[in-house]
Amino acid sequence: MKVLFLPDYMAANAYQRELADGLRSRGVTVTAQATGRRRLLPVLQAVRAQGRPEVLHLHWTEPYISGGRTDVSRIKAARTITELRLLRRTGTPVVWTAHDLSRHDRPIDPLEMRFNRDLFRLSSAVIVHCEAAREALLEALDLPTAAARRVSVIPHGHYLSAYRNDITRAEARERLGVAGQGPVLAFVGWVRPYKGVGELIRAFRDLPGDELRLLIAGTPGSDEFAAEVTALAEGDPRIALHLSFVPDDDLQLYLNAADAVALPYREIFTSGSVLLAI
Repeated sequence: MKVLFLPDYMAANAYQRELADGLRSRGVTVTAQATGRRRLLPVLQAVRAQGRPEVLHLHWTEPYISGGRTDVSRIKAARTITELRLLRRTGTPVVWTAHDLSRHDRPIDPLEMRFNRDLFRLSSAVIVHCEAAREALLEALDLPTAAARRVSVIPHGHYLSAYRNDITRAEARERLGVAGQGPVLAFVGWVRPYKGVGELIRAFRDLPGDELRLLIAGTPGSDEFAAEVTALAEGDPRIALHLSFVPDDDLQLYLNAADAVALPYREIFTSGSVLLAI
């Protein structure tokens, strides 16, 4: 069997890499294709570039509907649905893993909900990673209870072999400059408003104890939010900010240095960070 992943996030996303490796270990041929935002027909051109798959597996939908302006997004959404329908009619089933209900850090977009509803209806199978996600998806898309039969709950994979884990807590703290200190709390990953980073800093600053430490590491969602986070942490020497991309091999520094990982999300549908923290 040949499966095509869209979009191709394998270089920066361990979830997709681990899933592909798992399928390959079972004899499945897995390919992936970059979005190609300037392509006229990105889905069909991906199929042409990689060769017709037996299954097209769509993951994150944002690249196929985001256009900056509402009219552009509307055109991109309609185009993508049309491309997927053409594939279905020519015998290529579509599988959709619903990682999110909507794009983060913005109000629910009716256009996006319509797109997701159309995508649900044309998909041969829909995957979520927990029962709560299945219920939330059906409710958000205003689908009948009977539609639940088309949604498969497959637990989120772990990351036990995805990243290096060969450094001790003492070594990690030494390298991060928190050796010999008290309890360490860490937030690692995309630094974005919906993840509650601002609220985390405010709550931490209210805690007593000079020995406490808070590590925040990851790429900010915008320069504006980076400035906001920096301003919130200013004046508290217990807070260490590393607002830049964390290479895969350095993730273990922050996770192994920490006594606990903070996940103060304002909203969540599926979180790989929870599995990574474990």
